[in-house]
Amino acid sequence: MRSSRMISWAGTLAAAVIMAALPASAQVRFEAPLDQSAHQLWSVQSSPISCVLSYAFPEYGRADFTLLSGAQRQLSLELFPMIDISTDSQMRVLSAPPAWKYGGEEQELGRIKLYNGFNPFFGQTVSWRILSALARGNQVMLPFTDTKRLEGETVVPVLSPLGFTKPFDEFMRCQHGLLDYGFQDVQMAALHFVPGETTLTPEAMNTVRRQIAYIKLDEAINRIAVRTFAFERQSRDENLELAKQRAAVLRKLYTDAGIDASMITEEAMADRQLRSDDLTQAQRYNAARAVVELSRDPYKINRALELPVPDAGAEHVNP
Repeated sequence: MRSSRMISWAGTLAAAVIMAALPASAQVRFEAPLDQSAHQLWSVQSSPISCVLSYAFPEYGRADFTLLSGAQRQLSLELFPMIDISTDSQMRVLSAPPAWKYGGEEQELGRIKLYNGFNPFFGQTVSWRILSALARGNQVMLPFTDTKRLEGETVVPVLSPLGFTKPFDEFMRCQHGLLDYGFQDVQMAALHFVPGETTLTPEAMNTVRRQIAYIKLDEAINRIAVRTFAFERQSRDENLELAKQRAAVLRKLYTDAGIDASMITEEAMADRQLRSDDLTQAQRYNAARAVVELSRDPYKINRALELPVPDAGAEHVNP
């Protein structure tokens, strides 16, 4: 962590504490100024595997609303403070009209426990509640206490509705382009060929297209292992040659899609001589197959895109 950021953050804290009217109930607030700069604090990053709506708290840190690809479309909110959480505490989520807006009441949307060294994290229910409150023009406050650095003062990062609408619309459009599958769904693909041929079945072609689409989005993927099998012909040599031809077909599909050929390894296999007419139709179909398995560089994997997202913060409050 750069010392300049820490100094700036600490300076802001000191100024806020000095300005507090009542020390016993003072708040250190981090909120946007009421000028045009507040409209630049929201931003969006879009891709087919994640949509991220971010807010830059002035002098405090960042909040990321992340919506993931896959069947569940999980949403979460994680805060990234410039200075880590230093003590166990509790963070509440409060929605209220901003200073310039009259009417309406404060409402609690959720709360979580904070732990030393861990970023604040909210699950899907509270995350959607927060976005809904902001979309209605309310501000959202995230108060917690820091007994080590601020002697029990209440720290209040504030999400501002200023400049929220356009990035939020972009974020919602992004979700429509998310893939409906993730790495676990395409890590290993079992493919079938037409018996005796090098032509993939229509279902297998769809599986290959899904896998290619994901490979091109995940920079952690560094190896594609292709294993092909053939048992349908009269001799082992004929089956081995068919298996090699099938591997070549698959390699071409991946490289024609722009995937680096050096990532692909091939292994062709054939069993002992086995007469095709000794097999049932189902056995012949299952024998005409290939398996394509993806591997990744462990140092490049973004685990946040794959771990189950707990619905943290929703169990204590029912708005």
